[in-house]
Amino acid sequence: MARFTLDRGESAHISDATELIRSVGARVIAAKPRLALIESTDFVADQLREVLRDWRVTREVTAKIPKPRPKLPRRNGK
Repeated sequence: MARFTLDRGESAHISDATELIRSVGARVIAAKPRLALIESTDFVADQLREVLRDWRVTREVTAKIPKPRPKLPRRNGK
């Protein structure tokens, strides 16, 4: 299953969608008043987009931590 973030828009009529998210079969991983991280199928995410029109439903994006930059050689006494 994929992970999606849900972000509530300013004009959203539903302020807390966790019960609705659970009712369509998605698993709520974390939730705050305007934000939720869920695990679901693409089909369920599409259903949520239709029902929660004022919420933004996007696939979770992760980034790798960049490797540290190489250290510069020390200058000898200068």
